[in-house]
Amino acid sequence: TGDGALTLVRQDAPGRYALTLSSGKTLSSALSIDEPAGGLLGTLAGLSPGAPIAARATLAGPAGAAVLALNATAGPLALQAGGTIDLLTEALDVQVHAASPAMAVAGVAWEGAALDVTVRGPWTGPGGTAQFRLTALHAPGASLRELTANATAPGPGRIQFRATVAGLALDAAPGLFDAAPVQL
Repeated sequence: TGDGALTLVRQDAPGRYALTLSSGKTLSSALSIDEPAGGLLGTLAGLSPGAPIAARATLAGPAGAAVLALNATAGPLALQAGGTIDLLTEALDVQVHAASPAMAVAGVAWEGAALDVTVRGPWTGPGGTAQFRLTALHAPGASLRELTANATAPGPGRIQFRATVAGLALDAAPGLFDAAPVQL
């Protein structure tokens, strides 16, 4: 059991990072980040200089059913997570959603992307699902209308994966994939 707090405030520019921890029979932990564009975390993560970062996360409740809540943004990117974590039996039930609006990075552009993940079970072998969707990708020499991918992990050591690429076009092979989507 114990309590602790750490707050870092930039002196040369805006930016604040705070962490509080309290443990015992009940947990109460919080993290907050407010970083302007070009800040320390954004630079370390390789984000564009115009991408501010903001995050709020909490883990609170009894050790056997602590509730996780996370909301974060990095420029236009968004991430949310929530669920429960059982520190006593080392198990979790967590859902994550990440999204990107239309963006262009290093000559690659897309209209949108989204990822949804659910993880349940013991830390040593959880099961889960993931769905990914990417629309209107344009890259040098190739483009696609939509990519969808689904993965299921029913338990330790097993993963089932399916993906569909619709509207795939390659400059080097025009019309090659016009007849039907590519299935993986």
